[in-house]
Amino acid sequence: MHHHFGYWYNNLQFLSSDYGLIVVRAKGKREALVQTGLRLEADLLKRLRGGGQSLSDEIRDRLNRTFKEDAIDPVTRELRDGLVHIAARLREDYKSEWHESSSAREAFLAAIVQRLQGYSYLAKKGPAEKLFEPDGSPELIGRIRENDDRHLHSLSYPLLNSLPANARPSRATLPRRASKEASDND
Repeated sequence: MHHHFGYWYNNLQFLSSDYGLIVVRAKGKREALVQTGLRLEADLLKRLRGGGQSLSDEIRDRLNRTFKEDAIDPVTRELRDGLVHIAARLREDYKSEWHESSSAREAFLAAIVQRLQGYSYLAKKGPAEKLFEPDGSPELIGRIRENDDRHLHSLSYPLLNSLPANARPSRATLPRRASKEASDND
């Protein structure tokens, strides 16, 4: 392939070739990076190189992930970490992952509910709280937010979104209590 000429347009570098116009790189992407040195243990370096991308990209991605983690409020992070620990214990109890056994799933659900109840003392109570709450029962709002999250971040949940359409919960799927509340409010 012979490159005939190249030019920049809208921060993209284009090269003309025998196959037509091709984009080579975005202007400023590499120029904005600063090179630094880093000492790593051999086993950590080996694991980083096994990620399928360049070492620099792997380190950068992992660092960016930790900064996103730091933005999660401490209670939510503690809850998430606790659920990971509970899932590990249930794996020992049931000899399978929580999502591979209906009994393990029920146990995990019970553990989640109990853990969430443990944080109930942190919830603010009082008339001012009601002023800023959305309309609808907390259960309804929670189901809507789960559904919204599933759709907005669908690429983040490939296993969840691989469910057959008839097995997916919908916004209309509400327990009787929430459905009764919704009809009482009409």
